[in-house]
Amino acid sequence: MTNPTNLPDHHYFRGFPPHAEPSSPRAQLVAGLAAALTVMLLAEAVLALVLRELMLFLLVALGTVLLTLVVGTPLAIFLDRLSSRLAHARASLVFALVAFVFFGAWGAVLGYGLVSWLASSPERAETGVFVSPAMGAAFLAVYLGSTFAMGAVAGRFVGPALSLRKGLVRSAWAGIGVVTIAAVYFWFFTQFVPVGA
Repeated sequence: MTNPTNLPDHHYFRGFPPHAEPSSPRAQLVAGLAAALTVMLLAEAVLALVLRELMLFLLVALGTVLLTLVVGTPLAIFLDRLSSRLAHARASLVFALVAFVFFGAWGAVLGYGLVSWLASSPERAETGVFVSPAMGAAFLAVYLGSTFAMGAVAGRFVGPALSLRKGLVRSAWAGIGVVTIAAVYFWFFTQFVPVGA
């Protein structure tokens, strides 16, 4: 990820090592992904606290990490090249808009399919399907779109500067790793593996 061309270097390094030099594009990308995932996981954790659903948080967190690494990384590289001539703030807005539309569309399809599947049989419907497929699509579209848009802004705006603080980046990835391992463990070993197997 490139440094913003519309700002002098000294602006960029306030609060960072006094003789710091711009970090490599790879380091900025790694730091940007860490910032994006940290912001999204914190937002999802707050929602889980409100709903009091730990397992739902772990499932959503696992999906967020996988989507970001598999889809978000190439998308971020492409958008960074596309918006490299824009001012830093405008480039961040481009990231946010594309993330909201792209992941929002994905969320709409997922929400519609999930609600339709839950309502397709009496057994699954007993788990509690109180919304129509259209409402489910709208909810997941807004939720996924806004969550990934928020992460995109954090990654594009904070990532390059954060890359100068390697300790913070390592701590962020360590936290992301702990959440991911916990999600894989609980959802695989407690939800999908039969007891006594």
